[in-house]
This record gives sequence, structure tokens and C-alpha cells, in this order.
Amino acid sequence: MEKGPAFLYFYIWGSRNRRALILGWAYYLDTFSSYPLRTWLPSVYRGHDNWYTRGASFPVLSY
Repeated sequence: MEKGPAFLYFYIWGSRNRRALILGWAYYLDTFSSYPLRTWLPSVYRGHDNWYTRGASFPVLSY
């Protein structure tokens, strides 16, 4: 039985690196999801408030 390139790829990289690759892609996509949609689709969101600029999304300590 002949083993294809996919088998060799997973054999070489192993399950630990596969998980890191998937998590890396998830992190990459998550970083770009924080951009306002107004930037990407100006005609659809014209006239709407930009909810990303309404203050910090986490509590900020001020001294």
C-alpha cells in the first residue's frame, strides 16, 4: 500500500506541531477580526456608529 504525501507530512511534523499550526491560524484570523468592519465594507456600514472606538474594552487603572 502506497502512502501519500499527506501521510509523510503528518508523520514528519507530528500531532504537537499540527496543533500549533491550527492554533497559529486561529490566532492569525482572530487578530484580523478585531478590525472594524467599516474599514472593509464602507458601503454597508455607512452611517452606523463605530462600536470599536467607544472606549477601552477592558478596565484601565488610572493613578
